[in-house]
Amino acid sequence: MKYFLLFIATFLSCSATVFAQTDSTKIQYSEETAATSDFKLKETYNYLIRAQVEEKTLLKIGVYGFGISGSRGSGAGIDQGYLTYGLGVERKIKPAFSVLADFQHTLAYNKPVHPGSYAFSVGARYYYNINARIRKGKSANNFSANYLGIHQKNVLFEANEHYHYGSSVTVLYGLQRRIGKYGFVDFGVGPALHHSSRATNLDLVNLLFSIGLAF
Repeated sequence: MKYFLLFIATFLSCSATVFAQTDSTKIQYSEETAATSDFKLKETYNYLIRAQVEEKTLLKIGVYGFGISGSRGSGAGIDQGYLTYGLGVERKIKPAFSVLADFQHTLAYNKPVHPGSYAFSVGARYYYNINARIRKGKSANNFSANYLGIHQKNVLFEANEHYHYGSSVTVLYGLQRRIGKYGFVDFGVGPALHHSSRATNLDLVNLLFSIGLAF
């Protein structure tokens, strides 16, 4: 009886050890699978935004804004609308600093179509985290990063069949990402000071957005 109990105890002990090792293996396998999945996701994202591709000059052609509106119940479709498109260039002077300029045209639709407005902008950006990302090997010297910037815009716009001049200065927090080999998206938000012959006003929340092709 003594030897029989000793045999049972030894058998249970070995069984518990085997099951414990099996459970441990399953947990470890699950953790490794999750880690591998996260790594592949990051690799895909970095490939999409060209994180490891060095770019010092970016020529951009894109849409800077659009909107449409219609009269309720008129059944006539679109009554008003606008489309802003433009051409821009951004150049790195250091890995963390760049200067940029762009020209925009806004085509306004208001039965009939009006010539709209023209704008010329200049600015500068500080990509505050890119140096650290370069040192860690997470990025090359490029334009896929977050930034702090200043943007000065000059506008020639039509009102009451005459053209008028206006300007604005915007302080921005934004992000720019490359999308594949020929795409980009740029978004910034911050306060802006607007000035024209009619008035000067401060806009605390001003949005700048553009998307298009980049070379």
